[in-house]
Amino acid sequence: ITGAEMMGMPVVAPTDITALTTTISENGIQVDGKGQLELSYTAVKNVLQALPADRNILLYSVNDDSTIGAWRAVQEAGRADRTMVAGLGGSAAALQELRTNPSWVAEGTIFMGQWGQYLIAMAVAILDGAVPPDLTKCPQTVLTAENVDTFYDADANVIQLPPLDDTNGYLADAGVLQLFGNVQGL
Repeated sequence: ITGAEMMGMPVVAPTDITALTTTISENGIQVDGKGQLELSYTAVKNVLQALPADRNILLYSVNDDSTIGAWRAVQEAGRADRTMVAGLGGSAAALQELRTNPSWVAEGTIFMGQWGQYLIAMAVAILDGAVPPDLTKCPQTVLTAENVDTFYDADANVIQLPPLDDTNGYLADAGVLQLFGNVQGL
């Protein structure tokens, strides 16, 4: 089920939404903040002027800088109480929002700073004869206020990584990830 279906919005194929798309449906608007805090702030501030005040807002962007800029515009417009936010990146500022801001309901994270341990495990696995699948996924999860403290401490340092899945489970056989002691289930 897609987010659109869950909210009763029309389902639009991802291929129909490009960087130049502004109107996704009668209820879907995309603005280009260029993935930057100030440009996202300005873009959302401008579009909010034309958006009726009784509309609910679902705010999501390509990274936390953009989301934080857009969120600031929503707050300044007095629209925070009708907004749900999901960030992407797991930055310290976004994790703080997730922990303290009831409007910030989710935060996608890919634990980029820990990819090195997966690469080492992959190299050892290949040296041991493993044939990796076409795609080995990086660790990733969606954080909520309920699970953020499982993965990050108050200073935004990684505590634990999500469990391996069917695309990267072979990495456990190398024994490398166990040495780090931070992957769930290992």
